[in-house]
Amino acid sequence: ELIRTCYSLYGSIQQYRNQLPDAISLYRKAIDYTRQYLPKYNNASEYVRICDCYRMMDDNENVLKTAEEALGNCKLQVVKNEFITYRCYAHFMLGEYDKFKSDYDYLQQHKTALKSINRKMKNAIDLYKAICDGREADVQKLFKKIKKSSESEYLCMMSAYCAYNKDYENSTKYMREFVLSQYNIDKHVYDWDVENIMDIYHDQNTAK
Repeated sequence: ELIRTCYSLYGSIQQYRNQLPDAISLYRKAIDYTRQYLPKYNNASEYVRICDCYRMMDDNENVLKTAEEALGNCKLQVVKNEFITYRCYAHFMLGEYDKFKSDYDYLQQHKTALKSINRKMKNAIDLYKAICDGREADVQKLFKKIKKSSESEYLCMMSAYCAYNKDYENSTKYMREFVLSQYNIDKHVYDWDVENIMDIYHDQNTAK
């Protein structure tokens, strides 16, 4: 159990340092070790952290994939609801709005479990539901709250908001700002990889 704990703790340190790919790798090692040597152990905390790392990287396909994998390994409903929240978040970010609404409605039927869910995730899915419902006053109120808490979260969610409204130019602009904020790249000296990534992102958005 000590080896598994070391992998997980070192992963937490790397996540705190914003070394997210390294953190994911270490959490995966903890999960793999557990499966091999501690099959009765619960890996839920590692799966949550992996989902959060991918969310921080705006890699929503892997947020969704990891949440689905975790759901297949969960038995407690209260734990499942946490991964349904991540799945709900990823659906909106990927433009799968009907699936987002389905998961959101499911979570509202299990409100007691929502009390244990990460506050940032709760704020995010509430914001996205307000966007879907056209409650603009609530949208702006939530955006103000999120921006005060985290500039990078605000930029990422503004990109999703613009994409929902088919404003792909501003969606790409906010996503570019998010990428720059995450990787500390000089705004006036764009690395080719960043520009190339953003061109692809813009093309994918306009193709929807």
